[in-house]
Amino acid sequence: MEEKEVNNKAFSRRVFIGVELESIKEELVSLQNQLKPYVKKGNFVFHDNFHLTLQFIGEINEQDLCPLKEIITTTAQSVRPFEIEVDHLGQFTKKKKQVVWLGLKNNPLLFELYTTLQKAFQEKDYFELKKPAFLPHITIGRQMVLKDPLEELEGNLDRPNAKLQVTKIVLYESKQLNGRLRYVSIFQQVL
Repeated sequence: MEEKEVNNKAFSRRVFIGVELESIKEELVSLQNQLKPYVKKGNFVFHDNFHLTLQFIGEINEQDLCPLKEIITTTAQSVRPFEIEVDHLGQFTKKKKQVVWLGLKNNPLLFELYTTLQKAFQEKDYFELKKPAFLPHITIGRQMVLKDPLEELEGNLDRPNAKLQVTKIVLYESKQLNGRLRYVSIFQQVL
């Protein structure tokens, strides 16, 4: 029995569903560089890991990949491509440290994509998911300790003034590669 559990863990993957942000990554790195003088300590998100999370899944086994791909495909067939736009800085606080993020302008088509994805999960009834309220954001840094409140810093920072075309849904795997956390695309479906 113990051996089987070890084998299951060996083949498990930590995954989430999201939207790729390729076209604004350089602007996000620029925002990080502007923020650095105001940070006492913390970890900035690696350039290639920028994304917009639609649904965190967690640990899955290989046999879970096929149903996930079906859910993503079903969702993508129901939604047309659309544009999102960045808006404001925000933060979540955990144990006196902040997760600093860039929020998006309210967009009914983004919420339609999220809702369609949730309905596809309900119809499959295959995964038990935690469903916190959907707050679309792009994480800039984690475990941050800022020198001043974010509201005071925001005026000193040039936020990306960018629009991004959402044209596909991506299934990402979160894994360590060469000592660094990476989000690797393992499946994509065009809208």
